[in-house]
Amino acid sequence: MGSQATGGFGGNSTFGRKPGGTGRNPSMTSGAKGYKGGGNFWDFNPRAIAGLNPMMRQAARGVPGLATAGRQYYNNASNLAGQLAGPSQYYNQAIDAARSGVGAMPGAFREAQNLTGALRGTAGRRVTGAGLETDPAILAAQERFNKARLPMIQNMASQMGLGKSNTVANAAALAQSNELLPLIQEGLAREERGIGREMSGIERSIQNAMSRGGAELGVRQGDLQNLLTALTGAAGDERTGLSTALQTQLGLGQQEAAQYGSAIQAANQMGTQLRGVEQEQLDAPYQEQQRLWAEALNAMYGPLGMIGSLGGATSTTSKK
Repeated sequence: MGSQATGGFGGNSTFGRKPGGTGRNPSMTSGAKGYKGGGNFWDFNPRAIAGLNPMMRQAARGVPGLATAGRQYYNNASNLAGQLAGPSQYYNQAIDAARSGVGAMPGAFREAQNLTGALRGTAGRRVTGAGLETDPAILAAQERFNKARLPMIQNMASQMGLGKSNTVANAAALAQSNELLPLIQEGLAREERGIGREMSGIERSIQNAMSRGGAELGVRQGDLQNLLTALTGAAGDERTGLSTALQTQLGLGQQEAAQYGSAIQAANQMGTQLRGVEQEQLDAPYQEQQRLWAEALNAMYGPLGMIGSLGGATSTTSKK
């Protein structure tokens, strides 16, 4: 018993050495120091706690960046939302086209308008006989009268002794009037018919111009309607494209934020696992120290316990 007790406190005894007698520190990624071997048996080191390892530090450094993850995609989405809220260029073009299509008068309508003024001027004209002096029929009749009828009237007046009186002139004038009157009336009628034909021609021109203007207006309205339909469809496609792009940018932003958060979580999980392994490495020599301490106490106080038990038994027997 005495040799065992003496051996328990000896410097070369198994109980007198601290675990890890080589004096080497375990390899720890966090740099925490473990239980050192060597020295006095009673000189205990407290239990070492593993610190933050590089993976955990990396995860901690990445946390502030999580607030800005996907920021560029969210900015793009914000710009697209602004475009969606604003007016479409195609809608503006459609409005401009509608205004120009309604406000512009076809050229044929302007032509008809000008012809209407000309028609009013022609309708206001009166028969003047201004062209009778040069009418071929009247000129021919005058020539025929001067060559045939006038000499006969003059001869008859001479025979009647009236050659130098006004009777010859009056008779000649009356005869000329009777012969030219139908021709003059016909000339005036032709002039009136000419005015009527001119008016009819202008009216036909107005009708043709109105017809062309109506056709032009119909074509322009059809083209305008087709243009408005195309522009409206383009605006709808633009809206659909912007909305799709907006959803895509939002999705990319959320995906980037999720990937960033997953990377932080993965780094933290990996760091936690490495810290657990490190803590186990740090706990091993401490637990070995506790085990040896318990064995030493048992070796020291175990025999004393037996002596106490024997003493108690002897005292009991003597009392009996």
